[in-house]
Amino acid sequence: MKIDKKRLALLTSFFLVLLCVLLLKIYRPYIYRNQLFDFHFADTITSFLSVPAGSLLFWGVFQVKFIKCLTGSLLGFLIYEFIGLIFDWYDIVALLLSGGITYLAYIIYKKDDLLFALLPTKYIRSWRESLKLPESIQVLIRYWTLQKR
Repeated sequence: MKIDKKRLALLTSFFLVLLCVLLLKIYRPYIYRNQLFDFHFADTITSFLSVPAGSLLFWGVFQVKFIKCLTGSLLGFLIYEFIGLIFDWYDIVALLLSGGITYLAYIIYKKDDLLFALLPTKYIRSWRESLKLPESIQVLIRYWTLQKR
């Protein structure tokens, strides 16, 4: 059974919202009760998970370019944070960090490999050759890199 991109995006968005609710109900009270310092993650759970969840939700429903969904989601949550009743710099940082991580995940999804997204091909070839892998694996990697380009 093959799941199309729309269903996968909506399902992932649903699970991110569910994860957010679970973390709010379990993790945040635990941190507050035991007075632990977690770099303000318990305070910014919703801000951190809202950008990928919102982006995937919009992408799954409207099927427009993901970058537009990510930008719209990030700007929407930033505007909400600035005009909302409670303003917190940690939420702003969490939103921007979450947007950056979501964009990086999109690049990896689009490119299928972080090495292709960040490094030129000559570095990938030299890295692959320096591993001294068996010939059969080198042939598979060579075929795979030619297919990706």
